[in-house]
Amino acid sequence: MKKYILILLTFILGNIALAQKPPSVDIVGGLGFAELLHIGIKTQISKRGQIGLYYGNGLYHLEDEYYRTLFTDYQYHFGKNSKHINRKVYYARAELIYWTINNDYQNMKSWAYSIGIGREFHISKKIGICTDISFIRAINQNRLIKDERLEPWLDITLSDAGLLPTFRMQLFYSL
Repeated sequence: MKKYILILLTFILGNIALAQKPPSVDIVGGLGFAELLHIGIKTQISKRGQIGLYYGNGLYHLEDEYYRTLFTDYQYHFGKNSKHINRKVYYARAELIYWTINNDYQNMKSWAYSIGIGREFHISKKIGICTDISFIRAINQNRLIKDERLEPWLDITLSDAGLLPTFRMQLFYSL
């Protein structure tokens, strides 16, 4: 895991060093597999680079059950410029995710990473939608089974699945 974090940090810091303009900020809300329903903030750190920090939660919350994510990503933009703003519309994305599940059956904490590609669709100078697809893989997972009698009919963890495809959609507003 340290190797992946070091590679991601090296890439991000390299882009910060090449920054040519002050950072811009986007407020983000979205939905995706692994990220769940989430809100966050993205900052443009160079002409082509953005970093984001997000918090996600399940679509529902029961009294003794929750699903939560905390994640960060780096986007490297390329391709043609948007007609609304001076930012490339395609991007490659690397993401680091911390995921927790706590219910009557289990308490699970996972670290995962994903790598993918996406596209931004700018509706105006301030508002846009981005969609991306990626592949996610677990790095580390700690799982405590609380009550085996409550095992769901389908009990597959991120570690069991190996490499999984993911999809994410976000709405963003540029400040």
